[in-house]
Amino acid sequence: MPFWVKAILVCLLYYPIFVMSMMVYRAGRTMPARLEGNYTPIDMDPMPVLRSERVGMVYAPLITYFLNLIQGGVFMCGWLPTLFDPEISHSDPRRASRYSLAGPLALLSLVIWSTVLMRIGLWAGLFHMGFPLGFPVLPVAGNNLPLEIVALVLDLVWWQNLLFAGFYLLPIPPFDGWQVVGFFLPLQTARKWQSMFLPLQYQYMCLLLAMLVFTLVERYVVALALYLGGFPS
Repeated sequence: MPFWVKAILVCLLYYPIFVMSMMVYRAGRTMPARLEGNYTPIDMDPMPVLRSERVGMVYAPLITYFLNLIQGGVFMCGWLPTLFDPEISHSDPRRASRYSLAGPLALLSLVIWSTVLMRIGLWAGLFHMGFPLGFPVLPVAGNNLPLEIVALVLDLVWWQNLLFAGFYLLPIPPFDGWQVVGFFLPLQTARKWQSMFLPLQYQYMCLLLAMLVFTLVERYVVALALYLGGFPS
């Protein structure tokens, strides 16, 4: 099968995983409020988000997928509007930090579940260790299509959510990591720190800076996750 045909088929499998991850992240941001008694319904329907944020949820992930593929990698990058009141950053910066941390933690929960399922597959002899494009496991039987699809889905869930969580935790505005830092600062300093809402053009500059920084630390994030998951790196 030609390389680009495989790339398109993987994209068709990968994109729903990307959308699912973004919706889990969005729902995770609302969980602290629900634990505080605010039972606002969580809408997991992605269609309204896809229609309202086509650049971050449609164009950007598909473009970054094929750009990464050319460079020998596999990753979709995008963004979506989050359910968060900016006034919380000023009135209660500690609470804002908890809200910001909840999204990446929701993504890491998917990493943990996919790791557990991959370890079960390895224990049962269904998968063996393999590292194409950084993925931790491959199916044993290369001609077993259903097993290949299961392994690829687990690899994509693990890979996508690990990199997303690490990316969002960078202490660069307007990412979650910037808000999380405020939790460790004195109250007045935290208010100033978390209220630094940059103009849109500077946010795009910070996005490019974050992508550059993450390319430098990505290998260490993946190596740590492989080690903690019991996969040889």
